[in-house]
Amino acid sequence: MPPTDVFTQRYVNTTTKHYGDLQDLMTAYNITDNRQIVAGPLGFGNAVQLDKSRKQCLIIQDTEDTKDNTYDPSLATEGFSLSLWIKSEYTEQEFFDAKFYDKYLKECFVSTGGDTMGHKGFTIYQQGIFLIAEVSTGSQYWQVMVPGAVPHDKWTNVGVRWAATVGLELAVNSDIKSMMKHPRTTTASTDTPVLETTIGCCRNHDSETQSLFLYDGFSDVEVDEYSLWDRYLGGNDTIYFLGGYVGEPAYFTPDIFKSLLQSTDLEKPEQRAMAVEVLKGYMTHIEAQEKGDEDYEEYAEGEEEEAVDAQNPNTTAADGAAAASKSQQFQDLVSITMQLSQNSGLEDDILFMAGKLLKPKHRKDWKKLAEQEDGISAMEFASHLEKFILNSGLAHARSDRPSPRIAAAYDGVCVQLNVITVKDLVGPSEDFATPIQLESDANEEAWTKCNDHVEIPRDMFTDERCSDRKAVIASFIYTTLHKIQGHPLPVTAGKLNPKVENFIDSKVASFRVAVTPVMRASGKVDPAMPPCNPNPLKSKLKSNFHHLSTMQTSRRHLLFHGNLTTSKVSEGATEGQVVVVTERQTGRYEGRWANREVRREKGKQGEKQTRKPELEARRCAWYNPKTGQHGQWEGEQCRVWQSFEGGTKCMCRKQGMYAVVAEMVEPMVVPEEPEWLVVVRYVLYGLSAACLLFFIFVVAFAGDLKEQFHLMGLCLAAYLLAGSIFMVVSDAEEVRTDRHACTAIGTLLHFCYLAAGAWMAMIGHASFRCVTSGIVGGRMKQYGYLSAGMPLVSVGCTYTFFLYDLGNDPRCFISWYDSPKEVFFAPQIIFCGVALFCALVIFFNLHTAAFRNKPSMEDYRSFSLGASLLIVYFSLTWTLAVVTYIDFELDVDFYPVFQILNGLSGVMLLVCLGACSSRFRMVLAGQAKLKLRNSSNRSDGGGGDGGRDTGVLIPPPAASPRRFAPSPRRVAPSPIPSTAPTSLSPLPSRPPSSNTLEVPGVRPRSTASLI
Repeated sequence: MPPTDVFTQRYVNTTTKHYGDLQDLMTAYNITDNRQIVAGPLGFGNAVQLDKSRKQCLIIQDTEDTKDNTYDPSLATEGFSLSLWIKSEYTEQEFFDAKFYDKYLKECFVSTGGDTMGHKGFTIYQQGIFLIAEVSTGSQYWQVMVPGAVPHDKWTNVGVRWAATVGLELAVNSDIKSMMKHPRTTTASTDTPVLETTIGCCRNHDSETQSLFLYDGFSDVEVDEYSLWDRYLGGNDTIYFLGGYVGEPAYFTPDIFKSLLQSTDLEKPEQRAMAVEVLKGYMTHIEAQEKGDEDYEEYAEGEEEEAVDAQNPNTTAADGAAAASKSQQFQDLVSITMQLSQNSGLEDDILFMAGKLLKPKHRKDWKKLAEQEDGISAMEFASHLEKFILNSGLAHARSDRPSPRIAAAYDGVCVQLNVITVKDLVGPSEDFATPIQLESDANEEAWTKCNDHVEIPRDMFTDERCSDRKAVIASFIYTTLHKIQGHPLPVTAGKLNPKVENFIDSKVASFRVAVTPVMRASGKVDPAMPPCNPNPLKSKLKSNFHHLSTMQTSRRHLLFHGNLTTSKVSEGATEGQVVVVTERQTGRYEGRWANREVRREKGKQGEKQTRKPELEARRCAWYNPKTGQHGQWEGEQCRVWQSFEGGTKCMCRKQGMYAVVAEMVEPMVVPEEPEWLVVVRYVLYGLSAACLLFFIFVVAFAGDLKEQFHLMGLCLAAYLLAGSIFMVVSDAEEVRTDRHACTAIGTLLHFCYLAAGAWMAMIGHASFRCVTSGIVGGRMKQYGYLSAGMPLVSVGCTYTFFLYDLGNDPRCFISWYDSPKEVFFAPQIIFCGVALFCALVIFFNLHTAAFRNKPSMEDYRSFSLGASLLIVYFSLTWTLAVVTYIDFELDVDFYPVFQILNGLSGVMLLVCLGACSSRFRMVLAGQAKLKLRNSSNRSDGGGGDGGRDTGVLIPPPAASPRRFAPSPRRVAPSPIPSTAPTSLSPLPSRPPSSNTLEVPGVRPRSTASLI
């Protein structure tokens, strides 16, 4: 075959005469009705089919002005060339009788009357399996013959080129098959040549009438594109015989094929069928050229194919260019296939080509195609083909005698088309199962892969007006489509969890149904008739799927740590890299998902924790093509109807594609903790522990600090100290690798920090009551009950509702899943909110002039101010904890910031509740300063203490003009004697038991009313 760069040389540009539309010839022999129109060679439109039993042929009549040298080759000084596209058939007996071909009659393809008996002209005919060409100048003739040169039932170009000095050559698809250089002699005929070219028959000499008007040699042949050149086409110019047709599939490219389609009327079924046939041959050819269908390699977690290719050191630029060319070729084939399936028509080859394109080896090609701006995914491609088959089925159902059932199995898909009247479908019998192999289908190997089926309810059509109309039911089982789905699998949030790994664990089944419309005489659909859509309430489509993997769903049991094992770091793993060491289970999907597990980092060559892969659940899903960029799987339209050994039965209410989606247990992987953070955390937690211990000891052993506010600070410090200790203990490898220990530490963290948050809210509330109502005590016991009880309730909720989710967090903080952690964070946020509100009120009221000018308020003013600052710090810390431990899919990791702030909590408590408290400072400085201050207060006349030293808790003066506002019961201090103690009076070890505090501008109640 010559190079294909002469593809642009069409017949109209190279020939002397060209008859492209033979059906338009005005003269025909024995064709009185419309010509039988069939599809011609791809790109050449329609052709004509001739019937020898009816003695049909076409005739081209010329005049003296229009004649050419084929009528008298002796006048062709430069020779001539001609070609004709033919499609003929052989019988088996003709092959057996190859040696006795002469016993068969001539079947002429094209002739101007030339023969071996002296009649001038040429003839191309078939006799048996021999293709024969003859050229005669009268006294000389040339004859060539080739056995089996014309393929059976396939469009073939037959051409001859002749020159007196070169001889006769016979070409098939532009390849020279036979030649005769020297002519033979004969007696020239004296008959006057007739200027007629016959196609499909010969005009032979009648010995009785001595005329040349006897037509015989009729042929069963399809003919198209008769072309003539008034010269000998030398060299590679025989490519002109094809007129731009490429010829064998080996010389096709998708670009050439698309160019051919531009001159093909795909609206005409016969031309579309020819285009599909040629494309099928091309795809079969390129597949045969490949080494074979190697098994598709399932890639590991998050590992893209491009990354694997990039790691191959042997990849060259030429390899990359070849891969890009191959990918582009695939995209062109997808585009051509979709173009050929735009109109309805039951061409089996469409599904044949679709199965080739849906092979797993094309996964990367599908991914690249989907990433393009106007690209499509494999699921969209399959959906398009399903609509094509359904529309073709509707057209088939409207024919005179439609087949009740059509079924076929291909490499990647099994399809069945059922045509049944609605009244025959409706009935009390069992659901209608499809697809099922027909006895006439011999493709057993392909059908064995399609062992799933869809059960269709018989009562889904409820409109009685539809009973006489035909329902077309199309069902599909895709045997390879699940392997082409991209990673991660596109799923819609709801019943399916897009945050975890999902994969299709069954073949993809699809179901579509439609009812033939009622047509008007004009050919349009009658809008007055009902559309006869299935009733959604009755459309309970049940799909039976067999699982592709043998992985079991995670079993819930009390020994939830039993699935943990320990293994060594694999060679080549870098520190901090998430690498999984696990036994490879049998099966494709076990191998693919075996490494989606938790790892713990203990050093470059240390031990690491692994968990065997588990499935969270298998869920039924429906493919929604309208969501996402290329459609997504969603579980809202389907549910599990029944589970059986090795399979699942799904019930869905919408037409389309269904499958079983396996949801993996969420991979519990956290970022590696940098070394600097580890050092800083331990230093800060150690410093905080020292500060907290110091605060606790001072308050516990100082009698002057045994009032409500500092005792509440002591409880808060105790819980923060315990929380800090457990936070450090949670880093121990022995704790993290033992789920029971991890659960225990997580529970203690839960209780301690939530109790700390509760005490923070209580301190804020106590300070709020002090500032607004003057109440400074009497609630310590209630605060203690609330601060311990509410955290215990929260811990109990996690054990009640999330027992099996506890202890699986890589950092041992309650749980890996968000739901158990929300049980902790919800009350913690409420505690912080209450505390912040109280702190805000305290902050604005402490800065009034009345409070600043009352020495009796100094202790509570300083403590409340420090408590407000600590509340703000604590709330900020645990607000960051929310975004640290709850998965909001943020790009920023707040864990280091939270750990630093939490590590400084003890330091901040000592600063805010200790250093900021005037009473705490006085205790640290010794009682002498306290006595000195008491003396100063007495000398200033700021109200006597009645012989009892109350420290800074000085009762209000007796002549206060206002009363306290209504409030909970208060206990008034005893009357204050008028005599003042000397400066050497002993200082009591603790302040008097009084809940009353002077509040500026508030009139206290009388003693009687307080009692």
